[in-house]
Amino acid sequence: MALCFSINATTLPQHHHGKVNYRSNKKCLESVRNLVKTTGVASVVSAPQESLQKGNWVKLICGASFEDVVDVRNLSLVYTLAGVDCIDCAADASIVNAVNEGIEAAREIVYLRKPWVMISVNDDEDLHFRKAEFDPEECPLDCSRPCETICPASAISLQKHQSTTELSHGTETLNVLKGGVITERCYGCGRCFPVCPYDKIRMAMYTRDAVATAELLKRNDVDAIEIHTGGRQTAPFEGLWNDLGNSTGYLKLVAVSLPYAGDSTISSMNTIYTMMEPHLPSLNLWQLDGRPMSGDIGRGATRESIAFAACLAAVKDKPHGFFQLAGGTNAHTVEGLKKEGLFQTTLVAENSKDNISMPTSLASSHALIGGIAYGGYARKIVGRVLSSMRSQHGLVHIEDYPEHLLQALANALDLVGTVKCYDPCQSGVLYTMATGQLFSRTTQALFYNYKQLPIQRMLDFDFLCGRELPSVAGIINPSAEGFQKLFFGQDEIAIPVHSTVEAACTAHPTADPTVRVVAIIAEGVPQADTKQLIAYARANNKVVIGPATVGGIQAGAFKIGETSGTLDNIIACKLYRPGSVGFVSKSVHLPSDGVLVYQSPLTIIAVYVKSSENNASFPTAGGMSNELYNAIARVTDGIYEGIAIGGDVFPGSTLSDHVLRFNNIPQVKMMVVLGELGGRDEYSLVEALKQGKVNKPVVAWVSGTCARLFKSKVQFGHAGAKSGGEMESAQAKNQALKDAGAVVPNSYEAFETAIRKHLRNWLVDEGKITPVKEFTPPQIPEDLNIAIKSGKVRAPTHIISTISDERGEEPCYAGMPMSSIVEQGYGVGDVISLLWFKRSLPRLLTIGPRFGGAIDDATRYFKDAYDKGLTPYEFVEGMKKKGIRVPGIGHRIKRGDNRDKRVELLQRFARTHFPSVK
Repeated sequence: MALCFSINATTLPQHHHGKVNYRSNKKCLESVRNLVKTTGVASVVSAPQESLQKGNWVKLICGASFEDVVDVRNLSLVYTLAGVDCIDCAADASIVNAVNEGIEAAREIVYLRKPWVMISVNDDEDLHFRKAEFDPEECPLDCSRPCETICPASAISLQKHQSTTELSHGTETLNVLKGGVITERCYGCGRCFPVCPYDKIRMAMYTRDAVATAELLKRNDVDAIEIHTGGRQTAPFEGLWNDLGNSTGYLKLVAVSLPYAGDSTISSMNTIYTMMEPHLPSLNLWQLDGRPMSGDIGRGATRESIAFAACLAAVKDKPHGFFQLAGGTNAHTVEGLKKEGLFQTTLVAENSKDNISMPTSLASSHALIGGIAYGGYARKIVGRVLSSMRSQHGLVHIEDYPEHLLQALANALDLVGTVKCYDPCQSGVLYTMATGQLFSRTTQALFYNYKQLPIQRMLDFDFLCGRELPSVAGIINPSAEGFQKLFFGQDEIAIPVHSTVEAACTAHPTADPTVRVVAIIAEGVPQADTKQLIAYARANNKVVIGPATVGGIQAGAFKIGETSGTLDNIIACKLYRPGSVGFVSKSVHLPSDGVLVYQSPLTIIAVYVKSSENNASFPTAGGMSNELYNAIARVTDGIYEGIAIGGDVFPGSTLSDHVLRFNNIPQVKMMVVLGELGGRDEYSLVEALKQGKVNKPVVAWVSGTCARLFKSKVQFGHAGAKSGGEMESAQAKNQALKDAGAVVPNSYEAFETAIRKHLRNWLVDEGKITPVKEFTPPQIPEDLNIAIKSGKVRAPTHIISTISDERGEEPCYAGMPMSSIVEQGYGVGDVISLLWFKRSLPRLLTIGPRFGGAIDDATRYFKDAYDKGLTPYEFVEGMKKKGIRVPGIGHRIKRGDNRDKRVELLQRFARTHFPSVK
């Protein structure tokens, strides 16, 4: 039986108001709203065409042939919240309805500007307009079904069924396969076609009807059209364009998608534009289709689209319109554009038509590459969540299950944000992660995974500051329970050890399970994990410090991580008492160990991740922070609070987050910021300064100005310390900060001078800072092992060894050098005799009476007989006369014809090595 091929859409589900309503999930939906607002998704006042001008246009491709209306609706909702500018879908009325319904559902959650709705058509045969088909009953039952596994849209489903056939002599029951291609989910990627081991799969091509398309374009909820063409022959395009007639007059954008066709590509584009221009009242866009429907395959899939863009960039007389990448685009596309110098690179506009409806400030130029369209990859990262939701709840609306919506949105923002360069200061939304201090003199910590050195340093800092309460309340160690001895000043204290977080929180009631601060000291945290953590934190008003951070400190109150280094450095930097300076930098921790810090209003839980060696040392790191702590202490009254946000590409909290927080702390009178090249984190601070959000003095410097001395791009120490373009250079950031009102010196050498001048001239002279009353911190008792190594004390030995001597060139056992023991082939028994009896005994090792004693007694009697020169007969007769049984091995059940295996082994050994044995 042949498969009946059709292109039908599934029906939209009804809201399950009786079971689930998003009003019952207010808290989770509020997290969604917070995530959108704090990320800086485009507001209602911006327009998609502005994104094309700036080069941060993002289009979601639902799929020209993907017609699962439930997934299309939910995808549209998620990516509308993520801030896409356009949603491209199949030219089908039900699909267009689904897209618009998803958009409006998103705008009910957060009132954002509406993305354009685009429909896709083709002028001739095209890979995007095809469906897989096959008859499942023709498939062998033992087929491994690779088509099911490889399909990225889960559009192939096969199940075994029993089929009954009427025959002349009765009925016959056969097992057959049913199911096949789910046509509405298939978008024609073609991956199933080559993997079929029996060559049963076919590809059915189709072309959208021009008349039906024209009617769709006249609807007020369709904003754009995309025409897919081969690019080599322009006649099919001309025919379709003419058939569409005046319906294109209703549009805001006309896009033409074509692959790279070699040297003829540009001339074909110019010819097509000549055909469109007389009836083109809107903007036009060229979609540079690299490797169609492959973005979800892997990193390399995006190379062809980037190569297409590079070829276009090299052309002097470029076709009229905007340019957008597609085909193989994924999370690595922006990185590839940056390497080619094409990401948001400005191109002077030569034709005023580009400026239709454009603000005058944007009219003179626009980005060479207007943006990126994401298809298979965008559907994949959100589709995982949709698939999970579908398996649990069926065909439902994602907003009815906000926990799934939050996860899907985090994934979508992760992708869209690479192009939008989402920043807390964009769109007039300034994210403030916290309103004031993170720590206090009563803050306590629960450490996950025992690390003695950093815990002891925290306790020593507590003692320096005069804290009455140790900052470490407990340790969480999955492999142990009990307590751990540590020092608090001169006193030895026992800190409880718990095996689980739950047990620790129960034992310490002040440990609120609702966490507020997470500090990640570990370096090498996967970026995808970090982004999801950041998205969740912002949606739930949490604070993330790190990854790859050395921690943070509030002078005279609390410190977490390895920030500030040794006790000598803490004293030199006067961190045992508060000053007036808030300091934030990108200082990084280098070891693989990590700490997660969970903070409630009263408690922090610090989680140290194990390194490959559990007892490995925990070295001091954070040179950038420590150096500035010293400099600030020399020229000011000292640090009030210092934070290292970490050196990774995506920090959990930004420089501006902490500057804004410092701005709300009355004790902080000025801020010092140390950034570095790479990334755009410093620009969030620039925007904050421009918007007047900071009213305290800021002295800043961005390190890495030496990068321009290198001919190629250089990766500095931190993961994020690599410039991806001029805007990410240290020089550009320093100039932007200076223009925004920060005090920026001409060099790093002048940084300390600028801090001193600023403090004295603007703060001390104006009476805004009261000189801090100095005091001498208490002396921390020195550990005995350190004092012994330094020669300050001597201590008697507690153990005297009389069996081994390690004072010479080599160890000696009972006076015998180790080399002699090895050379003479001494065995375990020999070594034990030297160590235990302090002399060399005969090489006979036996088992004593504690473990049975038979062999030991037999050996004693045999040796006595041997020493007396007795024959075996004389030995046995002598034992009889004494009434002593000859000890042996075995049990009463063992006889000559049922020997003990151990006896057999001894006999075999004796006969082998002692020929006289009979």
